[in-house]
Amino acid sequence: IMCTARDVSERHRAETAQKQSERRFRDFFMNSPTGVVMYDAQRRLVDVNRSCLRFFGAADAAEFAKFDLFDNPFVPARVKSMLARGETVRFEATVDFEEARTHRLFVTSKRGQSHFNIMMANLGHDEDYRPKGYLAQIQDISKRRDAEQALRERSRELRQAQKMEAIGTLAGGIAHDFNNILTPIMGYTEIAIRSGKVSDTIIGYMQEIHKAAQRAKELVNQVLAFSRQGESETKMMAIHISPIVKEVVKLLRASIPTSIRIEQAIKTDEDMVMGDATQVHQIVMNLCTNALHAMRESGGVLDVRVMGFTVGRRAGSEYSHLEPGHYLRLVFRDTGRGIDAAIVDRIFEPFFTTKRRGVGTGMGLSVVHGIVTAMKGAISVESVVGKGSAFDVILPLVETDSSVDDEVLRPLPVGNERILYVDDEEDSARMGAHMLDSLGYDPALARSPSEALELFPLTPEQFDLIVTDHLMPGMNGLEFAEPIHTLRPDIPVTVCTGYAEALDEDLLRDVAVAEVVPKPIERGTLAMATRSALDRTRQEKASR
Repeated sequence: IMCTARDVSERHRAETAQKQSERRFRDFFMNSPTGVVMYDAQRRLVDVNRSCLRFFGAADAAEFAKFDLFDNPFVPARVKSMLARGETVRFEATVDFEEARTHRLFVTSKRGQSHFNIMMANLGHDEDYRPKGYLAQIQDISKRRDAEQALRERSRELRQAQKMEAIGTLAGGIAHDFNNILTPIMGYTEIAIRSGKVSDTIIGYMQEIHKAAQRAKELVNQVLAFSRQGESETKMMAIHISPIVKEVVKLLRASIPTSIRIEQAIKTDEDMVMGDATQVHQIVMNLCTNALHAMRESGGVLDVRVMGFTVGRRAGSEYSHLEPGHYLRLVFRDTGRGIDAAIVDRIFEPFFTTKRRGVGTGMGLSVVHGIVTAMKGAISVESVVGKGSAFDVILPLVETDSSVDDEVLRPLPVGNERILYVDDEEDSARMGAHMLDSLGYDPALARSPSEALELFPLTPEQFDLIVTDHLMPGMNGLEFAEPIHTLRPDIPVTVCTGYAEALDEDLLRDVAVAEVVPKPIERGTLAMATRSALDRTRQEKASR
């Protein structure tokens, strides 16, 4: 009797433990955030948890049993309703092993995107290698995918920022060296033109050299502006369009497939407009890139043209909303797939794109339209499906009576003061001295700040002005100005730099810099800055 009582007690504890284990499993099964479904060997539904019912929009197991999860692909009820509304569903990956399969379902709806991980696996095999049953797991991984996408986007932005920083550093170094090369070219050209010792034919040649050097100077400024995108406010100034167009075309030619050809024609000498070089670069780059994208599969020809254009007073014309006058016309014509007439009116809308997901942002043409409008211009498009598209950009020309040649020849302020010129580049130093000498001044040269600090203390009162380069080894121009003003506080210091925008005004004021001259140095600019610094110092002394 005692043995029987003990057996019953042990069996009772075992049954209780089993029930508790089953209850714990049941609670875990039913409350799991992952949808779980179990089937027997004949693929009959054994159980389904609450998460899975929610995924499939089923009220209970009986309603859920209507779904056949063994179809490939299978989709939840709410996804099927999306399909019925014409929305998009696709499988990113499907892996089959025996009768187990894994799917990643990507769903796009008007409310956003959803991602489902769906796995079907068997529950082992019997002695005849027949499945004992099946288990399906369904998990909504939308938030995880969104987080992964956000992380990838942040990583991309960081890489882009690092790339732009590297480009800025490289551009700054190139600009510094290139400006030092341009300074003697422009300076000696101006001196030769004004000397009166060369023939009219030679003067004509010199003027062409000066024009080319001016465009090279603008190109350097454009590279610097591009490397500082987003760091400074837009500055509208008179710029030449043709060098920017040529530079973009040259850049793109190096990267396009051989099936695409770029043709370029500059049909006007008047190409100066008021604008920002970086933004004009964006216009040309965006329109060229869109055209090349339209031809990437079939190949073709991109025709880029720059020409003059006149807007008259005739009512009803395409550009009648523009002020009558002379304009510059930029044409970007491709032989790509063209744009459907049903959407051509929408292409300038923000975020509207015909490119596949991940290729276009839908902002390119919108940005172009905004820039052109800000420049008081216009943009239009003509397109035929299967034949190509043509974008016309109309920009107002700068109305000016003075040419580059007139500017070179206009009278400049002169003087006879003693000036110390400091530059570590020998060619630039000699050029600066020649410029000052041609203006009547008495220049002395120092080829480093240390040499200048040895020379200046010997006779500090004999100098009326110091002109110094900014970027020099060992000590920059602003650092050099401090010991100079310690020795003689009243002497004006002019700093020459290719980074005028980067110099902080408060710092310039702290070290008492009188003038900043942009590089490459032009004779006219140096003449005006020199006379301004000397006259202002003289007036300050007289008022004390």
